[in-house]
Amino acid sequence: MERSVLFLWGLFASAALLLWPLTSLADTPLAVDGGIGVVSTVGVWRLWNQPKQLKGGFLFVVLSDGRLLVAGGEPIGPRSDTGPAPTDLLDPRSGMWSVTAPPSLNRAEHAAVALPSGGVLIVGGVDRRKSEPVKHRRSHSYEAPKLSAAMLASAEVWDRAHGWRRTGSLQDPRAHSKAVLLRDGRVLVTGGIQYTYGPDYVTLTILTGGRSRVLASTEIWLPRDGRWQTAAPMAQARFFHTATTLDDGRVLVVGGSPAEMIMAALPVPAETWDPHTGRWTPAAHPHYDRMRHTATRLPDGRVLIIGGQTPTRIGTSGADTRLATAEVWDPRTGRWTDVAPMSFARASHDAVLLPDGRVLVAGGGGPAAEVWDPVADRWAATGPFTDQPDYGVSLAPLPDGTVLLMGMTVQLWSPH
Repeated sequence: MERSVLFLWGLFASAALLLWPLTSLADTPLAVDGGIGVVSTVGVWRLWNQPKQLKGGFLFVVLSDGRLLVAGGEPIGPRSDTGPAPTDLLDPRSGMWSVTAPPSLNRAEHAAVALPSGGVLIVGGVDRRKSEPVKHRRSHSYEAPKLSAAMLASAEVWDRAHGWRRTGSLQDPRAHSKAVLLRDGRVLVTGGIQYTYGPDYVTLTILTGGRSRVLASTEIWLPRDGRWQTAAPMAQARFFHTATTLDDGRVLVVGGSPAEMIMAALPVPAETWDPHTGRWTPAAHPHYDRMRHTATRLPDGRVLIIGGQTPTRIGTSGADTRLATAEVWDPRTGRWTDVAPMSFARASHDAVLLPDGRVLVAGGGGPAAEVWDPVADRWAATGPFTDQPDYGVSLAPLPDGTVLLMGMTVQLWSPH
């Protein structure tokens, strides 16, 4: 009897040792909570109701009443070649989506911002249905490239009473620009890119950095009369950058790329705009050159810059240079300070500020989401996703402290 028990125990122990490497490494979270060997995760994910039609290229906008609006974007699937997709609204109290009228145009790569009136402004972008086909030609004659018909200069405003309506058009059509709300209710739009096309690939734009024109220009939207006013240009043309309104009313612009095909480091990687003088001033050089990163204003007024990609020439061995680094800019001193790096390198991810001052980041190539604690300066992994999201995701904070994630599925993160 004793020999049988010992034999069975030996089989059990051997099986456990064999299976342990297959299970523990995949299931062990990255965050360590306090004591040695005590491992924990922060919050849980669960699937959420999704809108009737999933879209790509949309932007989340949190309205002043706490509802969530999916601004712009294009239908995914069979309806992708039809007109603009309807606008989706989420009521976080009921958890239900509703559908309202679509904007006038298919719009992706645009900018969007919530307005104090409770509405939303969407600006520029591209209508991909109007993109010109790429043509190859052996001729080496030069013809100046032309602005693509896909480029949009139009802007639209949504409110609950009237739905979507046109407002004044930008003076420069632009994609991948950034729009921020100023303290007086105006909206500042910075940078972006203009796509061009030509008869062949031997054009001036290719020789100097891509079939495109990257913009340093900025414009201000005046809500009272719905028109755009030219503002002082930035010192540096850029797209894939971030723009953040500071507590004192200034706007901090960080990073980006100066060209589409040659993504070089920027001579002026950060600068600030003063609404009182209308001037741009170069800021201290961040510790890392980056694009496709995120910027989050913290409760104490500092700005947290997370991840991104090191600018490098596309097609080289260094093209995939995602960053795990993070740094904080202090508007009082103008200095950058490194903070703890993430567990995963990310680019084209998203980040949101939580009610308790922590920051949640997800997407961008990381297999798990992470939360940064500014007091402990430490990252902690969240619980596993219910469904692993795509590379690019969009996050939106809800009034109860949860966070909605939309990719190919919709998931909700709860801190408890």
